[in-house]
Amino acid sequence: MAKLLESKSVKISDYEIQKQGISISFETLQDFSKLYPQDAFSWIIGSDQIEDFPKWDYWQEIITRYGLIIVQRDGKENPEDTTKKALALETFENIRFVSSEDIPDISSTEIRERVKNNQSIHALVPQKIEEYIVKHSLYK
Repeated sequence: MAKLLESKSVKISDYEIQKQGISISFETLQDFSKLYPQDAFSWIIGSDQIEDFPKWDYWQEIITRYGLIIVQRDGKENPEDTTKKALALETFENIRFVSSEDIPDISSTEIRERVKNNQSIHALVPQKIEEYIVKHSLYK
């Protein structure tokens, strides 16, 4: 389904699925850096994930070696304040904050819940994604 969102600057990979077993984000970034040495990689999370991020394996290495992009969820606390508290970092040198003004304020969890409860997701996802979810009876 994610392949439907590919563009010239965004590529989707099933690398972690093909790899099987437990996937550790840092190791995936390392592997991609070896496979695609001409490209630069960063990890993207929503601001609602900041507090759990320090529980990830190698979270500090993700920030220092690859960088972290935090997308602010509308209506949430200022992500810079939340990040300071959660990560206890003195510098945000490799952390970028992105406004979600052009991104719908909805999480994948909410999409799955809405589908499960037979609620519309029409205005929340691109049409081709909605069609794929319906065709393949996902999240039911």
